[in-house]
Amino acid sequence: MKGISDQEFLQKNLLHISNIEEGFRKYDYAILSGTEENYREFIECALSMNGEENSYFDCYYSRLEEEGREKFLENLTPSEKEKLTDMEHTQAIYYPLTERWIPLVSRVTAREILFSTFYFGKYLCTLWGNYGLRYPIFFKDKETRKIYEGTARACGLEVE
Repeated sequence: MKGISDQEFLQKNLLHISNIEEGFRKYDYAILSGTEENYREFIECALSMNGEENSYFDCYYSRLEEEGREKFLENLTPSEKEKLTDMEHTQAIYYPLTERWIPLVSRVTAREILFSTFYFGKYLCTLWGNYGLRYPIFFKDKETRKIYEGTARACGLEVE
């Protein structure tokens, strides 16, 4: 998997949020809560709605120090570790989101092993994970919020 540079990422039609406080100040938002499985299903639905060409995630694995990488790897299955070989020789943190990556990235985020943020560009939103299985989600506008709230509820997530 090829990561994209910070500069290339910033040129995408996405909600770019530097920190969570900025998101709360600048955007309409909701808090999603539910199980790890609900969360994964929601990301799968969001990917399907937006398409792979409009979906990204961040992963800071490549920028972890050796000790941090070792602790992270201790929490992975052998097949998950194999997926990470694609990330080992890059300093990129932004990646195109594909179905292949959702199980790993949603799991480590839900279990607070390594946090990722998900960015969707057709129906603009940013899904920030995770605070005790509560996920802030930021929207471009109220219409987009309605779309994602319906999707979240259909996936078994509660919307606050």
